[in-house]
Amino acid sequence: MEKSRRRNPAQERWINELSEEDVKKRIRVLGVIIEFNSEEDYVILDDGTGQIHIQSDKPISFTTGNQIRVFGILRNLNVIDAEIIQDMEKLDIELFKRVQAVKKRFKEKS
Repeated sequence: MEKSRRRNPAQERWINELSEEDVKKRIRVLGVIIEFNSEEDYVILDDGTGQIHIQSDKPISFTTGNQIRVFGILRNLNVIDAEIIQDMEKLDIELFKRVQAVKKRFKEKS
């Protein structure tokens, strides 16, 4: 019986937290598209802590101002090769940030 190949889960990161240790690993970031190039299928994403270039092999169906979450491989500290781009327009970003801060405090205490 052949074992199924399961991908490692994408680690959630803020753009300013990305480090050399994250390069070539699966990560996920959430932010707003501040620049969109449909010809080259890339966007610039801003999460409030920094900006990063998101590259995709598939057409990107989002545009400037859309809030998205990107799952992908960090090619280098400036580029993510997107595997999945998820619409997050309905997410309450302020509530999300508060939850992330509580999770971080809890993790630091344990």
